[in-house]
Amino acid sequence: MERRELFKLLGAGLVVACDGAAQYSNETLAPDVSNYKPRFFSDQEFVTIDALTEIIIPADGQSPGAHAAGVGFYIDTVLHYADAQEQQAWRNGLASIEATVQSKFGKAFLSSSPTEQDQLVAVMARNERAPATDLERFFPILKTLTLEAFALSKIGMTQYLGYYGNIAQQEFPGCTHPEHQTI
Repeated sequence: MERRELFKLLGAGLVVACDGAAQYSNETLAPDVSNYKPRFFSDQEFVTIDALTEIIIPADGQSPGAHAAGVGFYIDTVLHYADAQEQQAWRNGLASIEATVQSKFGKAFLSSSPTEQDQLVAVMARNERAPATDLERFFPILKTLTLEAFALSKIGMTQYLGYYGNIAQQEFPGCTHPEHQTI
């Protein structure tokens, strides 16, 4: 972890600890994903991951999608600090994606149409419970980290899951259900 990231995390922890009665807000930790330069992925790989994660979690009426939530940033950061074996699994997965798109559509993933990209993800996901190819084995890895990143993002927590932080309670009244009052 870089020193500046550590200072941000420690500073956010101090703010939360010093203001225990206030609602927790993770805005101080929100990255500027619009100007982010990937540290693990190449620029092209980063755009590919961003597109794949948006296919898995698209924007809808309930919340923005993976792109707006900064899922690509999260995955790139996790992989930047990951061990060599995990990093290689992602490199192999991206290579499988490019090879499959090239053989199926005759072009690179980023040059393919949104419909073709959706078709590729459908092919990746078709044998999720019993993957047989490298492409199919990569899908659960991609999906798991995509879901984790989205759920931990501010957009995922607040707009999708409806979580707004820990709120200090002045008192705890206990359970008020009549059926639980007999004990």
